Amino acid sequence: MPICKALLKYGYAEFSLEILEYCSTDVLLKKEQYYFDKCKPEYNILKIAGSPLGYKHSEAAKKLIGLASKNRIVSESSRDIRRKSLIGITFDDKRLDKMRLSNTFRKSVLLTNTETGKTQEFSSMTDAGIYLDISRVSVRKYLLNNMPYKGYTISKAPSNDIVSLSYRLLLVLSSNSLSD
Repeated sequence: MPICKALLKYGYAEFSLEILEYCSTDVLLKKEQYYFDKCKPEYNILKIAGSPLGYKHSEAAKKLIGLASKNRIVSESSRDIRRKSLIGITFDDKRLDKMRLSNTFRKSVLLTNTETGKTQEFSSMTDAGIYLDISRVSVRKYLLNNMPYKGYTISKAPSNDIVSLSYRLLLVLSSNSLSD
């Protein structure tokens, strides 16, 4: 990111973009390396010509990237552009499941029927909201305020570890014994 900081510090007028040489793609990497060696550009991160594909960020770099993106303010026009670009795109069920599982903000939710005591687990507040016919935001409100909703209490499910697995098995066993 040094070039970004330099652009902000010195202004765009202090920088220029020039085409050094036109060449065919078969000699492109050789020419690029030649100019890297000759000019020794200050702002190039990679000093060897070629694609950075396969480059792996260090754990420290990943943490810095995460911290930098946390408080990023995105304009409403940027959000609109992104929304419009996604219109009409459909994903198959496998892709949707993968997206759901990789969502770090997803919270598993337990719905307990106050009359029967039967508990159901939903993988997200959205899924629980669909079941209850309310929005994810409403599910979150009832969960945080510890308020029942139409005969259901909403609570957080245990985390996805061994305890959670045994809890789910217990739920399955108890629901099977209720149906017997």
